[in-house]
Order: sequence, then C-alpha cells, then structure tokens
Amino acid sequence: MGRSAVPKRPKTDPLLLDIARARVAAQVWVDAWSAPPGTSFDDVARRAGLEPLGDRWEVVRPAAAVDLLALLLHRDLAYGGVVVPAPRARELAEGFVGSPRRPPRWSTKRTRR
Repeated sequence: MGRSAVPKRPKTDPLLLDIARARVAAQVWVDAWSAPPGTSFDDVARRAGLEPLGDRWEVVRPAAAVDLLALLLHRDLAYGGVVVPAPRARELAEGFVGSPRRPPRWSTKRTRR
C-alpha cells in the first residue's frame, strides 16, 4: 500500500522565511532537515522530492557552501540579474550555514567529466 502525498506545511524557521522573502522569484524552495549520521545525500534528495545523484555529489566545506548559497541568492542563474543584494545574500548564507541547527555536511552537484 503506497503512501499518499502529504502537502508540505509552510516553514516557520525565521531564517528560512527571511531567505524565501529576500529571494523573490516565480518559485522559491528553501528547506533544511536534520538527518541521522550516515544519511546519504541521495536519501535527503528523495525526501525533498528531488532526483538522487548517486556518485555525482561533491562534498564542500562550509566556506564553499556559504559562497555557493550567497551566489544562488544574489544572482538570477538564468539571466544574471541581481535578485538579492550581495551583502544581504552573504548575511543570509552565513546565517544558514553557520546555524547550529543545520547539518554539518554540505554538498553540491558535481559536473560530469
């Protein structure tokens, strides 16, 4: 017997709400979960409804995670326009990555070689 899809409830974490409000776009998706040690990035992707990447995950250090998140918040990736001013994007990224409530592991999609 399959599980029925349960609609996601709005997030109440003030930092996640700040990020969603600052990054005005057609669609904004901001989420974070705690996961037990040993949880794979693919498991987290599945939980979010995203495609697992297998060996295409690249683990990054917190400083790189801040840089990447700040870029994603700051610039529109399709057209390059400014979405969130750079100082505010960095402030939000540092708060997100540096929060003790966040996971100690960060990753991004590795480019195919």
